[in-house]
Amino acid sequence: ALGGARGLMQIPGRLMLTPLTGWLGVHGAQLLSYALVAAGASALVFADGLVAAWFFVVAAGVAIGLSSPLGGLLSAEAYGARLGTFSGMQTAATSVASAGGAWLAGVAVDRTGGYGLTLAGIAVLEAGADASLLWQRRALRAAQRSMAGATAGGAEAGDAG
Repeated sequence: ALGGARGLMQIPGRLMLTPLTGWLGVHGAQLLSYALVAAGASALVFADGLVAAWFFVVAAGVAIGLSSPLGGLLSAEAYGARLGTFSGMQTAATSVASAGGAWLAGVAVDRTGGYGLTLAGIAVLEAGADASLLWQRRALRAAQRSMAGATAGGAEAGDAG
C-alpha cells in the first residue's frame, strides 16, 4: 500500500512543477527534490513507525514527481546544442547506476539484516546530488557571466573601430 501511495504522490509533484520552477528556478526545484528524498530516507533511518513511513511516502513521491521532468530541463540547460548525444549518455549512466544501486542496497540489507545502512546511503547520495547540483549551477552561472563579458567586450571593441 505504501509503494502505491508513493507512486500516487508523484502527481502533486508534477502539479507543483510550474509554480516551483517559476519561484526557485530549475536548479532550485531539483535541489528541493533531492532534499525531499534525503529527508524522507533520513526519517526512515532515525524515526520508527508509520509516521516516518508516511513522511517518506509523501516526500519521496513528490520528489520523484518533480525530478522526472526536471532532468530533461536541466539537461537542455547544461548541454545546449549537444543535448541528444549527452542525454543518451546520461540515460545510459543513470540506468547502470540504478541497477547497481538496487543490487548494492539488497546486499547491504542481506549483510546487515536491516535497512538502516541502505537508507543512510540513499540520504548521503541525495545530499551529494544536492552538492553536485549546486556546484554545476555555480559553474554554469560563471560560464554565462564569462560569455556575457566576452560578448560585451567584443561589441565595445567593434564600436571603437
